[in-house]
Amino acid sequence: MRIFAIACGITFIQILLAILVQGQRSPIVSYEHLNAFDSVWYQGIAEKGYFSNLPRDRDDWKDIDQDKFQQLTNIAFLPAYPLLVHFFHRMIGIPFRTAMLLVSQAFCVGFWIYLQLFLNQLRVSKRMRQLCILSIIVYPSTFFLVTGYSESLFLFFMMGFLYWCNCESKYACILAGLHGFAMSLTRILGLVVSLYALIQRRILVTIASMMGVVVFFTYLHFIFGYWDFYLKIQRVGWLVVPDYLFPLHDGFHFLPTFGQHLLDPNQVSANITTLMFWILVLLSLAMLHRTSIRSASSCVIPSDFAKQNSIEGRKMPNTQCDTAIKFIEVRYGLLSLAIILFYLQASAVSSLGFRSMSRYCLPVFILLAIIVSHRLTESNLEGRTKYVACIVFSVYCIAALTLQLHLLDLFTHKEWVG
Repeated sequence: MRIFAIACGITFIQILLAILVQGQRSPIVSYEHLNAFDSVWYQGIAEKGYFSNLPRDRDDWKDIDQDKFQQLTNIAFLPAYPLLVHFFHRMIGIPFRTAMLLVSQAFCVGFWIYLQLFLNQLRVSKRMRQLCILSIIVYPSTFFLVTGYSESLFLFFMMGFLYWCNCESKYACILAGLHGFAMSLTRILGLVVSLYALIQRRILVTIASMMGVVVFFTYLHFIFGYWDFYLKIQRVGWLVVPDYLFPLHDGFHFLPTFGQHLLDPNQVSANITTLMFWILVLLSLAMLHRTSIRSASSCVIPSDFAKQNSIEGRKMPNTQCDTAIKFIEVRYGLLSLAIILFYLQASAVSSLGFRSMSRYCLPVFILLAIIVSHRLTESNLEGRTKYVACIVFSVYCIAALTLQLHLLDLFTHKEWVG
């Protein structure tokens, strides 16, 4: 009950902040402004389903102007979110625009619940749990969790999938598979996250999780004649052309760019891409440098985990040794997911100047926040290092929250953010 109350409280604060930042007299009007840009596409799919008025011959698509192309089809978004909106509308009878926000915000509550459960599952300390949640709340694009976007659904299913993959209960595999199926039906990158189940030696869960995309592609094949219709439309109509060598090209900057366009949403996305790249590199090197794997293999854990169990410097009992090894596997598994998600997302939008990467990096940042909070639970900072970490975290929170309020203000006033 306490976890549920915290999740509801965080979501309520997010909604309230999104309403207050607009400065409107009517809270109802401000609330409705949380539907914008991609929300229009999702609403259209929820109301009328998928359609395509494109020429049957795909060779003719290249002659169509991009703006006109996007008017001829809406098969550029996966169906989980609009399906739930349609179901919610039919069950309660509320307008589609309201249903979109309520569905998104309900799953936002679910995401915060699963995040807390997952942190508890990893035995993250109370203080680290609080700091982890706070770091995610202030992240610049977290406000998308309460807008008419599919972010909250994807993160809910992702965290639920990770949580149940690590459970040993009787129905854990079934629940993990269901979450994974819905996850890949929400975002195609759910296919990547589904690979996490392989770390737990649960091949059937991975297969079940991938079936969401398989079902969608099968639907496209029988209704529109092409199983890869979605991929082709993303490429031609939305200009999503992956560049898997983007770090080697001029469009990617190894240092953040500061200037008069610092607060421009596209510049923010480009700078976040650069920062996330270096965070992933440094965290990967730090984890490889540590002797965690080597220590775990011999079941000697020189950490607070061992100190708390009075076993530092000697072999641990089998159950504690297995737990330590499992936690290390989880950490490396989460880091691998973060790296792959970042790489694929950045590759996809590199040709667009890394547009929307501030939003696409949200799942990556959440995984990194979990990894760091778990690692710091095992080895507490002391002395000067602790003070430096506090200063860095405080600066991050102030800068990130300020940037989030700026982007939220732009979004609710119908200016493109991501």
